[in-house]
Amino acid sequence: MYYLSTTELFNYKMKQEEYEELKKRTLIHSIC
Repeated sequence: MYYLSTTELFNYKMKQEEYEELKKRTLIHSIC
C-alpha cells in the first residue's frame, strides 16, 4: 500500500480541483 503524506494529499486535492476547473472551462469554451 502506498503511503501519502499530508502535504502530498493536500497537493493532490488541489490538483484535482484545478483539473475540475480546467475541465469546466474547456467545456464552456467548446460550447461557445
